[in-house]
Amino acid sequence: MRAEAIRVGLPHDDKRTLQILGQQLVTLEAERFCNLVLDPLRTESGIVGVLDGLRHRSIFDCLGRQVGSGQMKLIFVEVDDELRHQRLSTNRGWSAEQCREYDNDPTEWELDSGLRPLAHCVVVNSDTPESALAQIETWHHECSVQ
Repeated sequence: MRAEAIRVGLPHDDKRTLQILGQQLVTLEAERFCNLVLDPLRTESGIVGVLDGLRHRSIFDCLGRQVGSGQMKLIFVEVDDELRHQRLSTNRGWSAEQCREYDNDPTEWELDSGLRPLAHCVVVNSDTPESALAQIETWHHECSVQ
């Protein structure tokens, strides 16, 4: 979304702008949205990469059709709303109203009900980024052993 925001002349570092742009693309051009996401990740051996910020079941399904659903692993990063709002306030200077506005956007509606149940791994992000990464590494190791 950052690259698309730059392409159309919008701020690429504003979370809310990216949210609105992403929702427009999901609603009007889901296949194009998937291509925008996947094109930078394409290699001669297939598609390799990590997608951050997936928000819609329809996009997850679209990506699965293009990549092969067996080739995708969904890691759901969960964080308590109060802590997430605190982080947005600290890191981005957001007010409580901005946090509520962001949470009430349609791009956030499907996270818990539409994507979390599909997750191969759920990470509780209540501590440091290193702690969250350690949870992913543990899950990946367990998958490799099986």
